[in-house]
Amino acid sequence: MLRRTEGAQFKPLRLKHVLAEHGLSQTDWGHAIRQEGGKGMSPAAASQLLNWSAWPRRTLAETIERQTAEFLRAHGVPESEISTAFEVDSAAASAGNPVAAGIEIPHGHQPDHDEETFMFFRNDRLTREAREHFKVFFDPFQNDVQKEEDVFLSADQRYVREAMWQAANHPGWFIAVVGESGAGKSTLRADLEDRVAAKNLPVILVEPYTTLAEQSEKKGKYMKSGQIADAMLDALVPYETRRANPQDRLKQVHNALINGGRTGQNVLLVFEEAHCLPISTLKHLKRFSEMRDGRKPLVSIILIGQPELAHLLSGTNMELREVVQRCEVVNLMPLDGKVGDYLTLKFRRHGRFVDEFMAPSAVDAIRARLTYTGRGGNRSQAVSMVYPLAVNNLVTKAMNEAARLGAPKVTADIVMGC
Repeated sequence: MLRRTEGAQFKPLRLKHVLAEHGLSQTDWGHAIRQEGGKGMSPAAASQLLNWSAWPRRTLAETIERQTAEFLRAHGVPESEISTAFEVDSAAASAGNPVAAGIEIPHGHQPDHDEETFMFFRNDRLTREAREHFKVFFDPFQNDVQKEEDVFLSADQRYVREAMWQAANHPGWFIAVVGESGAGKSTLRADLEDRVAAKNLPVILVEPYTTLAEQSEKKGKYMKSGQIADAMLDALVPYETRRANPQDRLKQVHNALINGGRTGQNVLLVFEEAHCLPISTLKHLKRFSEMRDGRKPLVSIILIGQPELAHLLSGTNMELREVVQRCEVVNLMPLDGKVGDYLTLKFRRHGRFVDEFMAPSAVDAIRARLTYTGRGGNRSQAVSMVYPLAVNNLVTKAMNEAARLGAPKVTADIVMGC
């Protein structure tokens, strides 16, 4: 919990300038402030104290000032600068603009957060305070995909979308759509279904029930090939009695596919949470993909899952080598340099501009905040989590925080403090 100052106006401390002048990071300073339980000050608390004079409630100001002085002395900072470190930087405050005051993300800087800190931001909504503060009567990230124009498509997303479209229209495709949680997999699946319905195409989508599916009986229920066959029969010939013998039932499926194909039907098997499918079932999918009427393929298959699916389908998995040879893996990549375009679309849906709500440097800060470099700061091992859901949740959190602080816009510093 933080103690707000009067008016919650932008009130940067001189300490921020002192740290920068002597090449000291805010993170190192925050770690030097020992609070209850022996933990250092969180990045959010450090940011709000440095830039908004918002003091943590659980730590006495005298304690923070004493420990800060010890930290600065240890790094050779003159006493004259230490004595005025907790005064408000009047010149920067008078500008009233955190970006103009130099609060930005230096090139290559990455926050020192654990990966889990930002991988799963809680799905918050804009508070009433934030709506009133920014004068909006909408939440740009709630129910945000209502029609085709609402689907954000970078070059990567466009490729995946087109691959799914080709699978729906041309039997014989076998693809795996892989992406992190929140990457937009379900959005593209729903988009595919809407496009098929809008164009009134003769495509039958078969989605076997995979909820609560697990990879082995030890963990819980798992999907078997018989359930897939039943789902296909339910979609193709719901009036026919199911054959009891598994081989006879597969033959029944094959006949139904042949009859449908000859009348112009395309059958598309879609599996969400496909990373939960057991190896035995994935192997059986090869049999469905090979069903033909002469030379004509009769079914396409789309597997949709998290990165574990790519591992299952890697070339090193000898158990699935026959599936791997037939299945193309397409990845939903992070937004990264497209964050600004993505946010532009979200706000434009409501007739507003993103720069009404966010300072220019805040967009770069979103990318930095959602990129994990590990404890050693090794950029060659950086992992980007700049996916739509993470961006939605982070921006919502930042807008709520900006409203709480009374900041006119979301700044880079507010983003990095969330």
